[in-house]
Amino acid sequence: MKKEVERGLSAPVRKTEILRKSPTGNVDTAIEGIKKRVESATNDSRPSTARGNSEINLKMRVYYSVVWSMIKEQWALPKSILPDDNLEAIVETNILRNGTVSNLTFEKRSGNRYFDESVIKAIKKADPFPPLPEWLDKRYITLGVRFHSSEL
Repeated sequence: MKKEVERGLSAPVRKTEILRKSPTGNVDTAIEGIKKRVESATNDSRPSTARGNSEINLKMRVYYSVVWSMIKEQWALPKSILPDDNLEAIVETNILRNGTVSNLTFEKRSGNRYFDESVIKAIKKADPFPPLPEWLDKRYITLGVRFHSSEL
């Protein structure tokens, strides 16, 4: 005697999806906003050397903002990692004069292998960055990038 088995009782197959934050807004608009905030916070009564340092800091903040926005556009997490997981990783990297990334190292790992891999992939996908500004007389800069799962 044969027994009929229903075919519709099998376990459902879940598709793995990758969450990717869509770029919000224009990078140029964000950079202009940063410039305005920093300029409004700058006090013109300071000595010229202090103003010079604040101008350099402003320019570096703008450069860092561009680098961070490029990395964030490439950053994607597996669906299994939720923003509420509160994961954090810090990666230190050197950006060479031509904008190429070198020496990716973890200053702090998140404890989740998939999160850490997504961080490294984001930086590698965003590479190369814009060349270092001409006024900066260094061969490379060291940049520390902090990643929080809540940012995606």
